[in-house]
Amino acid sequence: MSPPTRQLVFHGTHPTTLLLVHLTVLAVGLLLVVALSRYERRLLSRPLGMCLLSLRLAVFVVIFLTLLQPTISWTLEKTETNRILVGIDLSESMTTIDLHATQGEKLRVARGLEMVGNSRNEARIERWQAAFDSGQQPDWVDEEETDDEERRAALAKSRRDHLRGIFAEIDKLSRIEIARRLLVSTRKPVLDELEKLGHVELFAFAGNAESLERRLLDKDLELPFAQLEPQATDLSVGMQRSAQGQGTVSGVILLTDGRDHAQRNLTSVASSLKSAGTPVYPVLLGSSYRPRDVAIIFLEHPQVVYKGDHPRLRVTVSTTGFEGKLIELELVSEDDPDAVPIKQTVTGNSGPVIAEFDLDAEQLGRHGYVVRTPVLDDEMRDDNNSRSFKLNVVDDRAKVLIIEGEPRWEFRYLSTALGRDERVDLRQILFSQPYLGVLPEPFFPSQLILPDDPQNLEASSFADCDLVIVGDVSPEQFSEAAWNLLLKFAVEGGTVILSAGQRNMPLSHRSTALEQLLPILHPAAISLADATQEASPRNRGLPLQLTADGEQQPMLQFAPDLGDNIGIWKGLPGQMWAVLGEARPGATVWATTQVPAGRIDGLNTDRKFGIMIHQFVGAGQVVWLGIDGTWRWRYRVGDQYHHRFWGQLARWAATNKMSSGTDFVRFGTEKANVEMGQPAVVRALWTRAFLLKHPQLQARAEFFRPEDPDDKPTSVVELKPASKQPLQHEGQIASLAAGEYRVKLAADGGILGQKPIQTTIFVDQKESLEMIDVSSNQILLAQIAEASGGRLFLPDEVHKLPSMFRKAEETTSQYEEITLWDRWPWLIIVFSLLTTEWVIRKINGLP
Repeated sequence: MSPPTRQLVFHGTHPTTLLLVHLTVLAVGLLLVVALSRYERRLLSRPLGMCLLSLRLAVFVVIFLTLLQPTISWTLEKTETNRILVGIDLSESMTTIDLHATQGEKLRVARGLEMVGNSRNEARIERWQAAFDSGQQPDWVDEEETDDEERRAALAKSRRDHLRGIFAEIDKLSRIEIARRLLVSTRKPVLDELEKLGHVELFAFAGNAESLERRLLDKDLELPFAQLEPQATDLSVGMQRSAQGQGTVSGVILLTDGRDHAQRNLTSVASSLKSAGTPVYPVLLGSSYRPRDVAIIFLEHPQVVYKGDHPRLRVTVSTTGFEGKLIELELVSEDDPDAVPIKQTVTGNSGPVIAEFDLDAEQLGRHGYVVRTPVLDDEMRDDNNSRSFKLNVVDDRAKVLIIEGEPRWEFRYLSTALGRDERVDLRQILFSQPYLGVLPEPFFPSQLILPDDPQNLEASSFADCDLVIVGDVSPEQFSEAAWNLLLKFAVEGGTVILSAGQRNMPLSHRSTALEQLLPILHPAAISLADATQEASPRNRGLPLQLTADGEQQPMLQFAPDLGDNIGIWKGLPGQMWAVLGEARPGATVWATTQVPAGRIDGLNTDRKFGIMIHQFVGAGQVVWLGIDGTWRWRYRVGDQYHHRFWGQLARWAATNKMSSGTDFVRFGTEKANVEMGQPAVVRALWTRAFLLKHPQLQARAEFFRPEDPDDKPTSVVELKPASKQPLQHEGQIASLAAGEYRVKLAADGGILGQKPIQTTIFVDQKESLEMIDVSSNQILLAQIAEASGGRLFLPDEVHKLPSMFRKAEETTSQYEEITLWDRWPWLIIVFSLLTTEWVIRKINGLP
């Protein structure tokens, strides 16, 4: 940066007419001052008169300078070198040690790390490389080196053994370690050469990116970094790193194996970088061949089940390199190591294979299991042959209340299905039902209990419910007071299912509480009961289709295989009538339908035609079911889908209700199980009276591991009022390690009582996509390089990277100035002169 040259500039001299005005005003003022001084000479002595004249002239000078707007200005010239970004992939696949790499691939790594070769034998090593790449053994000794066969044989053996020793050293290095050594551990480190050409910025990336200090490359890189997500790679994060920071980026260097799981258009990202003049230079690490490996990839199972249920475990296994081989899987109980393992046999395939196990749900409590396979001969990895999981078996019953206007078909079949479920405690309220007077009262209760106190939920029909299902009730049967109480039930942690009805629900209601509960806007009814719908039940009506969000909901799964489950939903008998609407902002659409053209207007098709929509309300949740014919799903299959759908919804509602509390607070977690890295949301719902009594309340959630003492929580989360629910305090944490936690409610500024208010949450190990296929993706990296205007580098070519850059400097000029006329010292000078002149006049008796 060159030193600035300062100069004094008068902005008030432009334009010229303005300067003439200023001079005219100054001249008139000076004439008046002189005239005044001539008059005062008859009253004052000559020295005193000259003093007053000098003060007045000084004031005019200062004012004139103010009008001229004096300013000190200068220009700063700053020279910056271009930025060179260097990113290291730290995803899980980069921890792979490529024992299975070909000799050609290992030789390239050895050459890049300068473990073999020099200027004298470079041509010979090139011939070895070409031979290995073509799958042949090289000629270890050149013809001109010697004619002695014994010496030739000894020399060949020596070189071969030496190279094998080098390969053995490489077989100890992970891809991350190779990347580190390529940058800093050669005779002329690449990083040092790059720093001569520009400002090098190091970063690490996986699912996210994080800055990396040079000093960390002097030793083994430790995983994981704080902000990274090593379970998946997002190459676009590394490519778009150039958008951060100031200055021109000459290029982006990525040391990676090319695995990517973000499913983004990387060539499009690379093309945009080319337009910005930022080429990408990928450095390929790892073998392009998949190793022989048996790996347990995914485990799919319910987190919480009721005693007596029949949960199933679905295991996805990768069997690369063992196609056609019988592979035995074992399910072993961690609680009882002596128990006989349950075994399943699968046949190796080029793609993932599936095995299923029935799980025991007879013993209450938290049970641990391990799924494992033996380590087979020639298997490259033995750290992915087992995976553990937990299953929580509870002895509880889902408390369900069905409220219906009249005994329509939906009510009859639903009441029968849940009434036969041993894990459901069912109550029904049917407002309109036949009553002959033979029995002392109708078969079903026909009145809703509503207390005089609208806040007294415990005295209502909704007390002690996990799930309330409201069907086709009329406004006369279900009043505004009932809707308000049901809203309070949901806000305090309950689950509500609103089922559409052809007579009243929801189109006949004008309730503000119902509007808050409904996850849809602008509901509209559609009926297909006409002559065009004369096909079989499976081929007529409105078909149902799960959305991507709905596919992830365990209570909507009719089959363990995702594809099979989607097919079952599509094959369910169509609905002849429905109420459709636009999903509210923040609501989640679980299932949609396709409406024939011209049948319905006024809906926002961006949110599709929601049949099943979910939204959170306070600490609870509401599900809108826009059909009245789930009983149609019994067509030719009986209870198979109808009962399972409603039974799973009932269990889901029970397990998601806030688990503990007192008369003044309900406390719990949004989910009983979360995946590691996902936020665990904790909520406390207070009564209004308690918060008014304790306005300074500061609540927190304390997380304890089973082995932790009660006075030392592992983590603490502050609970703050929600924006739209001031009675609900919530917080979240995403840094919990896998395992079981006891979550305890604590507070300052309020007494919670002697009994601890606590719940339990389980954090599961995050399933990783990284280890499904650990082969390097050279094709993808080559496409990125070409689209960005860069070039793909192999390990033995890394030393050529600096030649892609040239030393470039960018000089920027920055104009700066300081105004003098509008600052406080200037104002003090003016007022000081005027005050002095005024004091002198007053002392001497002048007006």
